Amino acid sequence: MEFNYTGAFDQFPMKCNRFVFFFLFSVVFTHIQAFQKENTLLIVSNIPETLLGPGRILEREIDAETLRLVYYHQNAASHNLTFHAFIRNDGITTANLSFIRSEGGPSRDGIFVGHKTTRTFLSLLSQNQYKNLTIGPGVGKSILFQNVTPLSIVSGILQILNPDRMPLHLKLHIIDPEYRHLSSLNETEAPYKGAVFTESFRKKTILLDCNQPLYEIRIGDKPFLRDNVTGIELKGNYGLLYSIQIQLVNASPTFRQVTLYYAPRGGIGRGTMLIEDKMMETSLFRLEDYLSPEKVYSLTLNPGQNKHVSLLTMPQAGSFYPVSLIIQSEPVLRIAELSDEY
Repeated sequence: MEFNYTGAFDQFPMKCNRFVFFFLFSVVFTHIQAFQKENTLLIVSNIPETLLGPGRILEREIDAETLRLVYYHQNAASHNLTFHAFIRNDGITTANLSFIRSEGGPSRDGIFVGHKTTRTFLSLLSQNQYKNLTIGPGVGKSILFQNVTPLSIVSGILQILNPDRMPLHLKLHIIDPEYRHLSSLNETEAPYKGAVFTESFRKKTILLDCNQPLYEIRIGDKPFLRDNVTGIELKGNYGLLYSIQIQLVNASPTFRQVTLYYAPRGGIGRGTMLIEDKMMETSLFRLEDYLSPEKVYSLTLNPGQNKHVSLLTMPQAGSFYPVSLIIQSEPVLRIAELSDEY
């Protein structure tokens, strides 16, 4: 028995054997569930991107199991500014945290800054290179200081694991490094806003019959993240982790060449992704390059072979989204097949 299955981002239907589908889907789904945390928050600081002076970005209580902060700003002031993140433990016991921190800049090349930050973050994440952070009850610690020189751009990703869900007080603000003691007194009129999203991880499971020639997955496209309090919509879904689990099924009697392409749809930028835990980076893209997608991964399936491919990516600051990942499958002739023809 055959049936069509179309996922949330699918552009083409696929057909597969019913028994094979449910068996493979259960394996992939179990893998993804183990990766995803139960309680997560994504905080994005880029409203506005331009920094004019000191000011508070966000201050709130956090008790999420996983917190990811993503920021991207350019300093339009005539003097240095500093992006600062401060955490206080409001619990009555010690908070045992761990974190990954990735920074890019200062630089005037925004695409480079965002790309470097995302590449470093995915590399640290794939190697589970968290650092431990212990904060006593009622104690606060600065966890991030990044200098922003005039006209330069900075970006960063900070991911904190709080397995005991201790009540934490998070404060993000821009300070004047020359007058740190005065910066906190000049925050009430600041124009900056930090957006908070309850989704930081989006999974997609694909069971793909290799007889299907093309399949498209969109990254950084609708549905966009939305702050439930402020109503801020994050077009591009920057900082959202996309976990894509692809189960390739070659039920045909021929070899199939499966190729993954990267194609821009929103404008200039670069792409970074982990495919089978190996870092893949694209070259610089412009919108007009959508007719010439870049090959980022390829494999050959034997007749009757199935193959699972895992992909992890994130829309990176400084680049334009959405982008498309296109899977192409086509028959190929091998020496064994050629010899059978003669």
